[in-house]
Amino acid sequence: MRQGRHMKEVVTRPAFADIAWAAGIYEGEGTLTMTRKPRWFTFGVSICQKDPWILYKLQQLFGGSVLQRTPAQDGCFYWFAAGARGRGFVQTIFSFLSPRRKAKITEVIQRWMYSPQAIRNPLGHNGKEPMQTRRTIRHHRV
Repeated sequence: MRQGRHMKEVVTRPAFADIAWAAGIYEGEGTLTMTRKPRWFTFGVSICQKDPWILYKLQQLFGGSVLQRTPAQDGCFYWFAAGARGRGFVQTIFSFLSPRRKAKITEVIQRWMYSPQAIRNPLGHNGKEPMQTRRTIRHHRV
């Protein structure tokens, strides 16, 4: 998997208790985003905390980045996972989440899967890796 400037690989494989713990942290503090880029949409998950220990633990278990916000934003640290890593994170914790969070995640993933950009661009954002969406593959003519 491609790493961004601050992205870290998974260090420790999460146990069942770690997944449940991460779901609780996400349930209370998590944010799910889908941002439009010039030719595609990117999917991201972030969690903001004043104490970075929790975020470094998430980074160790699920990869991603831990960054510090500017002092104007209360000096919070945040953990961020984008693309396949973000989707993998929410799919891993999905069964532990509340119905409201499950509905929101389902809505965002479906919007991402069926976005016009995903249908027009059968290759991933780097132009080399195929996107793993059923609709993209089904409608791509060779």
